[in-house]
Amino acid sequence: MRCIAMLLIALLTVSACATTSAVDTSSGPPGSACIKGSIPNLAAFYGAGTQASIQIREIDGSPVKPEGWRSHCFSPGKHQIGFLADSANQYEGFRVADYVDLDFAASGKYVLRGNFEGINLVLHVLDVSTSTETVTQELKFKVSSNVNAPPVMIPVPITVHH
Repeated sequence: MRCIAMLLIALLTVSACATTSAVDTSSGPPGSACIKGSIPNLAAFYGAGTQASIQIREIDGSPVKPEGWRSHCFSPGKHQIGFLADSANQYEGFRVADYVDLDFAASGKYVLRGNFEGINLVLHVLDVSTSTETVTQELKFKVSSNVNAPPVMIPVPITVHH
């Protein structure tokens, strides 16, 4: 019993931690702009299910390696970012895969963070270049299903006459 209680405390402690906004700039030359996706804290992701997990998948039409939540650096200026957002619970099975055109400053550090609201993903582009996070843009995308819905069984009474 004591082990279960300690495991639950550890799980709750870890689940309360939010994703860090630290952007790793080591993958680009000096002056590069860098962006990364975000992972919501586990309680928000699996609890309310409204915070989105955002992965960077493409930059200017080219797939990024590795995909996901890691930082990606490139020259400053306008770039098209392909992203994937998904969530759990009431939004389980729903996601947004889309593109956003952004203008990046030299040495800028950015994070994509989002929340599901109604039938939309509200995507925030955060500038984290300083110690204060600043929302530079707020964009809305319509949520779509990524799975086939299970068939709905409708009982139909059948009368057999002999």
